[in-house]
Amino acid sequence: MRRVAFSLLFLLAAFARPGLANTFSTDSTDLWYIPSESGWGANLVQQNEIIFVTIFVYSATGAPTWFVGPATQFTGTDGNGLNFTGPLYQTTGPYYGAVFNPSAVTNRQVGTVTFVTPMQEQGRLTYTVDGVTVVKNVVRQTFRNNNLTGVYIGGQVGTFAGCAAPAENGYKETAGFVLVNHTGESISMSADGCTYSGAYVQDGRLGRASGGFSCSNGRTGNFLAIEMEGSLSGMDARLESQSGACAFSGRIGGVKRQQ
Repeated sequence: MRRVAFSLLFLLAAFARPGLANTFSTDSTDLWYIPSESGWGANLVQQNEIIFVTIFVYSATGAPTWFVGPATQFTGTDGNGLNFTGPLYQTTGPYYGAVFNPSAVTNRQVGTVTFVTPMQEQGRLTYTVDGVTVVKNVVRQTFRNNNLTGVYIGGQVGTFAGCAAPAENGYKETAGFVLVNHTGESISMSADGCTYSGAYVQDGRLGRASGGFSCSNGRTGNFLAIEMEGSLSGMDARLESQSGACAFSGRIGGVKRQQ
């Protein structure tokens, strides 16, 4: 396993709580499962503070069975992360091969579902069906890596703290180009005179990276980037860096430049 400096481990611990990837929280939208239990899973779609949960499992007879939690709502934060809880239903309806009649759909509440997100890549799914409680520690299912390579027009925003020179501390905004080179499990990002290089890991639809950085002003240290998302329009990530006592916490990204 790759060895990392103590300061980076400190950053990882500080990032145990989800950050802001959508308008409310780290976006839980993804397909979640347990690699050693391939064959069942949970599909989560998050909009603001509500998650629509679909669980596809099997009955006691082995028949395919699914449950839905259409209003799994944020209920608070504790030491384990953000908590979302709501009622869980089983539904029946008309045959898919015939004309669909919405009035023939019925639902029955079988229990409740709770989803807790301690980290970007991990979650705990707890649900109860007719008195039977199931607890599963799940991860995002990854079947394809994103490629974030590109030139982006944007910049970096965030707060510096603990730096030796008082003028270096406080909230800073830097507009400019963000250059990203991404190949497989390696990535580098350059912005505001600094280059961040390290290992990249894909967690479902989100990515994370960690490694070292160096700046044109001589500052060096370790960094951690999470909630890394890319699209045809652009990319963004949450960025933390540590150089001795000088720490940065903010975001990096921009609109993708047409080339």
